[in-house]
Amino acid sequence: MLLPTVPLIRPRSAVEPSIATPFGPLTFATTIGNTVLPPLPDELFELPGARTLARWVTPGAGVEMLMTPYDAELGTRADASHAG
Repeated sequence: MLLPTVPLIRPRSAVEPSIATPFGPLTFATTIGNTVLPPLPDELFELPGARTLARWVTPGAGVEMLMTPYDAELGTRADASHAG
């Protein structure tokens, strides 16, 4: 279980996890052995800091995906610090 000590807000309505991009939504898909995970997770939690935890549970495995907001300012500062 990911982040067991972080308080989870009860699951919100099941929606397909996605990230908005200029090219449209980026969605998640995976296969474990012969099992294709459905687009909707079994549980979807809101975490502090506008983060989301999606959880799928199958008889053979559990999958958790942590989505966190992207801060373009952090990328800009990191890139500038490496400029020669």
